[in-house]
Amino acid sequence: MAFMVGKAGVFKAEWQAPPKAIVKYTFIVPDLRRRDPDNLIASCKAILDGLVDAGVIRDDSGKQMVFDQPEIKYIKGKRAIIISIGEFMGTT
Repeated sequence: MAFMVGKAGVFKAEWQAPPKAIVKYTFIVPDLRRRDPDNLIASCKAILDGLVDAGVIRDDSGKQMVFDQPEIKYIKGKRAIIISIGEFMGTT
């Protein structure tokens, strides 16, 4: 699914995968239970692989990508994962 969505976005916007990407996850959760951000991120591995396959990002290695701090937002009764991708301009 991530591959199809990513591929559609790549063609529509004439997207160029950045040389080094910064990726930020925003998790929309339906309740106020405690959650472990590491486990939420691990559950997104297949999504990230699909985005690589679709050409949205070049590679999911540490040389091609860095992660911003994940964010968890509560919206009653809603679930979503928002993945923001941009060009990393830092020196790491």
